Amino acid sequence: MTSSKPEWKENQNITLEEYFSLRFEDAAKYAKLLIEEIGEEKAYEILDKNAIEEGKEMGKELMKNREPLTSRDDLARFWKETYSEPFWEKCLEIEYLESDDCFKYNVTKCIWAHTFSKLGASDFGFHTMCMGDYGIGKGLSPHVTLKRSKTLMQGDDCCDFAWCWEEN
Repeated sequence: MTSSKPEWKENQNITLEEYFSLRFEDAAKYAKLLIEEIGEEKAYEILDKNAIEEGKEMGKELMKNREPLTSRDDLARFWKETYSEPFWEKCLEIEYLESDDCFKYNVTKCIWAHTFSKLGASDFGFHTMCMGDYGIGKGLSPHVTLKRSKTLMQGDDCCDFAWCWEEN
């Protein structure tokens, strides 16, 4: 008797754009309902809190099986190694910037910003995806702080990341 189980690891010929749209379209609908029900301020407060906590867990997960970060240089090396992985290279376009204080780069193209814009849910995307970046830093190390003043998700020309190492 042959099994008709799906082959989950088999290539399904779906683009990243299609995958991301499918992945987030229902969440965007639920967010709109939540906002209608409890209002923007309360909804975004809840989404921000969750995104930061989820980001912190992601940061910890990224550090599993790695030596702890001990400096700004370690932090820069970590991000450059991470972003050189094929998944990230397909999802983001990054311009690295020279800086003596923080490790800085601009994201000039982002599949998450593209996806949420197409779904008409950029505000939701900002509060669920972009806010999580602040938690990621704390998950990497308590010495890491993110400073950012622009995001593609909010219609800016880039996301300006400055990952700073601060001795507490």
